[in-house]
This record gives sequence, structure tokens and C-alpha cells, in this order.
Amino acid sequence: MINKRLLILTGVCLVVGVLAYFSFRTTAVDELKVPDVVSYNYDVRPILSDKCFSCHGPDPKKREAGLRLDIESEAYKALQDHPTKRGIVPGKPELSEVFQRITTNDSSLVMPVASSKLPRLSENEVAIIKKWIEQGAKYEPHWAFTVPKKSTLPAVSDDLAKK
Repeated sequence: MINKRLLILTGVCLVVGVLAYFSFRTTAVDELKVPDVVSYNYDVRPILSDKCFSCHGPDPKKREAGLRLDIESEAYKALQDHPTKRGIVPGKPELSEVFQRITTNDSSLVMPVASSKLPRLSENEVAIIKKWIEQGAKYEPHWAFTVPKKSTLPAVSDDLAKK
């Protein structure tokens, strides 16, 4: 017969091991999701679209605080209610009101606001926005409005044909 204490100890060790594995795995995977070079179209636009554009996007009837984040020149402007602050300051997340609002713990300042029913940005999303701003907060035209460019073909060695 199996000792009851041994069975309980084995179960506890198994649970602790599984929790430790998934805790480590989640952290490692999240760290890998921030690319070396952040692309507005690929990395940033989806975050802004999901969490910001409903209040700071193209619809003037729903736009809050006069801040529009879908157009570069508008995002860089001085804020309507706070002329000394700017939504995004390229290269300086610490001066960018957008970054300040997505990282604050002050419930009266945090974005997205609780009344929007949108979840806060994840740590990974915040890291992507921060890195994008640090890298100059370059906007890119939507892929549908860019002229396709033909890629150069890679060099190929045809060793099989020589045999």
C-alpha cells in the first residue's frame, strides 16, 4: 500500500512544479514578443486599434481630449487641454502623455479609462509602445496604400545539376 504522506507530498511537488514551469514559461515568452525593431503597422497599430482608437481615433464624434492617435502629425501635437504636454514625443516615452497614461496606477488618469470597459494594456503591449516611442515613434502608411516592391531573388547554388 502506498503511504498516504508520500502520495500527498508527491501531489504537492507536482502542483508546485507545474506552477513554476508555467510561471517561468509565460515570462520567457512575453519577453520574446518585443521585437528588436518595432513596426508601427505590425506591432503598434493593432494595440492602438484595440485599446485606443475608440476614443482617440478617426471618428470625430467619439474623440476625447482632442487627441488623435491614428495620424502621426496629430499624435505629436500639443494636447488641447494641456498645451505643455504632447500625446507622443518621439524618442522620449517619459515625456509622452500616452506612455504616462498607460503606465500610471492613478485610476483617474489611467488609459484606457475604466468606463470604456476595455482592459488595460498588458506588460508586453506597454513594452512594445515604449520601445516604439524610444525608436522614434515612426508611423507607417497602411500596407494597402503602399506600392508593392518586387523582392530580389536569393542566390542559389545548384549542386544537384552538376552531379
